[in-house]
Parts: sequence; structure tokens; C-alpha cells
Amino acid sequence: MSDRVLFVDDDPNILAAVARQMRRVFSIETALGGEAALEILRASGPFAVVVADMRMPGIDGVALLKEVRALSPKTIRIMLTGNADQRTAMDAVNHGEIFRFLTKPCPTDTLAQALQDALGQYRLLVAEAELLEKTLVGAVRMLTEILSSADPEAFGRSLKLRQLASTMAAALGMEDAWQVEMAAMLANVGRVASRSRTRPHAPSEGHPAEADPASADEFAQVGANLLRMIPRLDPVARIVLYHRKSYSGSGFPQDSVAGDQIPLGSRLLRILGDLLELEEEGKTRSTAFRIMTSRYGWYDPQLLDTVHKHLLPPLPAVPPSPAGVRPAVRPQTAGGVARVTKGIRDLRNGDVLVEAAQAYDGTFLLTAGQIVTPDVISRLREWDRTRGVREPLVVAAR
Repeated sequence: MSDRVLFVDDDPNILAAVARQMRRVFSIETALGGEAALEILRASGPFAVVVADMRMPGIDGVALLKEVRALSPKTIRIMLTGNADQRTAMDAVNHGEIFRFLTKPCPTDTLAQALQDALGQYRLLVAEAELLEKTLVGAVRMLTEILSSADPEAFGRSLKLRQLASTMAAALGMEDAWQVEMAAMLANVGRVASRSRTRPHAPSEGHPAEADPASADEFAQVGANLLRMIPRLDPVARIVLYHRKSYSGSGFPQDSVAGDQIPLGSRLLRILGDLLELEEEGKTRSTAFRIMTSRYGWYDPQLLDTVHKHLLPPLPAVPPSPAGVRPAVRPQTAGGVARVTKGIRDLRNGDVLVEAAQAYDGTFLLTAGQIVTPDVISRLREWDRTRGVREPLVVAAR
């Protein structure tokens, strides 16, 4: 977004005068009426500042600036009108969050100063937003690095959970899908801060240590508290806090929140997390869903049904064979999945691990079913450098 100013009026003479007076100092564009302004905003917006006349046929100034606010929240809005009544000012401020209210005729110096002030406010908002974005990205990256280094198994599960959450968020058309994806990635970050309460396990068991229920509840609470410290992550923290809560209202946290009051992201992660846990225990996906369906009150029933349909679609119907003709039988590879072996350097984005990746000391680094991404490849290379990764890795043939 550049420091452009859009001036809107229904009088072409006023637009011509403003353009003539201000273009030497400001990057001015003009629009004849509210409809024309919206067309310009959608085609070439956003603008740093929009100045709109109050009294215009069709879309008046209040309605226009309200739409500008929806299209571009950072755009600074100024109202210019010859009807300086109190009600007009109140409507403009309440509905459009107006930065400055000017009356016509407005002296050139007054208008120029208002535009300078508006541009200064706009630059401040942009700078704050960029700083906030960098802070957010950096903090999330730091937490991810801590999780991946301190608990590689939890990190691998988080990557897989995020992939499933991303798939389902797209299928459900969820707004702010990034929140549930980030919650999936960071739901286990509380394990690091509370790992002293987990039970140790033998690497040969093939699955991460399970905490007792109190410890697992603590993970959710600690993780939510950590995320609340990061700007803009309150919704993500709430998803993490409630991601172990049963749809009936039982479980952690012990409050009155139940049913659809539980955040949709939390309800989704409860289903996906339990699905992954059952699969890690050796259950097939169809068996896992049968088990979950029998758990009365644990899950949002409609959401569970939707997840089931998307992650375990029905098998295609097989046409009946002609009488006396035996159907052809396709050869199956081990586990029903064709597989190949690869070294770390041969992995490609989109590969899927058929068997878990392990370090030489027996630690499980990534679970079976993990989708390989550039981040996963980078992590494997780092693990191979610091602790050694058993090769070759077994992935699904493509």
C-alpha cells in the first residue's frame, strides 16, 4: 500500500480544484461519487487516506467510509461536508471511525494539514502492524524450534496434526483457518514446560510417553498461557486450552463450557488428535473411527461425521462380475501400500513416510504417515547432523 489519497465528491469542479491544489504535495486520485469510489478501491486499492463528502447521491459519505473501513481497516478516513450538524458528525464517527471531520468550504492549508496528519497516522499503523507481524512470526518460530528440539516425537505428531487440521479447515470452509492450524502445531508446546511430569518410556515401544490425565491437562493450560503472551494469539490460546474438552462438557478445563460453546477449532483438534493417537496404537483408520463413534459425549457428533466422510471416504462400488468369471485380484504390497526407500537427500516435498523415522539411539523422530515438507527435510538434516538418522527411510511410492 502506497501513500495515495482518494478524494471523493459528487461535484466535478471541487474534484478538479483539489487535484490542482494538492497534486504537487500529495499523490491524489479522485472519484466522482460513492459508486465510482468503490470501483476504484476494489480495482486499485487500498489507499492510505480516503476523503469523502458527506452529501452525495446514492452512496453517501458515511456509507462509503464504512465500506472503506471493511475493505481496508488501516486506511485513514476523513469526512468533508458543508452540513456541520451534530447528528452528521456523530453518524460519521460512530459508523466510519472517522479520523478527522472537516467543514466546507475547507481552506487549502487546513485540508493539507489534515492530509499530512492522516498520512502520519497511516504510517504509524503500518509500522505497528509490520512490527506485530514480525513479533508474531518470530515468537511462533521460536516455540516451534523449542518443541522440535526438546521433543522430536511431539513435533512430528504436531506436523501431522497440522496437515489434517489444514485439510479439514479447508473442507469446512473455516474462517481464520490459520488459527486452528497454528493451534494444531503448538498444542503440544506445553509438554516442554511440563515434561518433568511425564512418564518415561522405552524407545522400542514406538510411541511417545503418555502423561497421566492431570499432566495432560497441565500441558493444555501451560500451552494456552504461553500463547496468550504473544500478540494476536488469544484465539489460538483458547483453542489449545479447550482442545481436550469433551463435547458433553466433561474434562478439562472444568467449567460450564460445553457443546457448541467449545471453539470449533478445539472440537476439531479433539477429534483429529484422538484419531492420530488410535492410529499410533496400531488401529486402522476405519477401526479408529468405529471406536470414536462409540465414545458417547466425547465429540461433536456432526463434526465427527464430517471428518469421517472426508478422511475415510467410502470405497468405490465394484461392478458385479459376469457369471463364471472370477474377478481379477491386484497384487498388494506390504500393508496395502506400495513403498520405496530413500535417503534424506532424496526426499521430496509431498512424500509420505510409511514407517516412522528413528535416530540411531532408537528415539522416534517422525511418525508413520508424516507428510514430508521442506521444513521436515530441513529438520531431518539437522537431526542427522546432531544425533544421526537411520537410513534409508521408507516412503509411499508415487
